[in-house]
Amino acid sequence: MLAFQGKMLRRAAEICGGYKTLAAHLGVSEFKLRSWLESRTPLPDPVFLKAADIVLETTPSGIQAGHA
Repeated sequence: MLAFQGKMLRRAAEICGGYKTLAAHLGVSEFKLRSWLESRTPLPDPVFLKAADIVLETTPSGIQAGHA
């Protein structure tokens, strides 16, 4: 699970435009974000859900929402 959370956070950071912006959006320090990215500590459920929303609300180019 820890490896998955790092992967999801990296994708969320790409969407947000960087780790600093993602940390601000999640309401956490960059230090804490880094510990989750490096799979050193588990991601709290509320933060996981915020990050998941960022990733899931982004529609890949070329695919219309609801037509995957």
